Amino acid sequence: VSFTMQLTIKLFVLGAAISCCLGDNFENVVCDESEIPKAISSGSFIVGGKETKPGEFPWMTQITLFHGHSCGGALKLRYFSNPWKLTRF
Repeated sequence: VSFTMQLTIKLFVLGAAISCCLGDNFENVVCDESEIPKAISSGSFIVGGKETKPGEFPWMTQITLFHGHSCGGALKLRYFSNPWKLTRF
């Protein structure tokens, strides 16, 4: 992947992260983790999967603030209309 493409992707993800973190109205967000067992929700480990190598899935992103997970997302290449789409979770 060329340097220009890498820079474009990084700037796009940075812009998406800023809008993700600053653009939402968090007062109306309801997060119910009551059904998630404490052993799963309190740790930072993978459940039902395996650890990947850095760069193995370059379209996945994690945004961290203050040394902790804030949100994540995935870049999806689309062949028609808008060529790049960022989803977040």
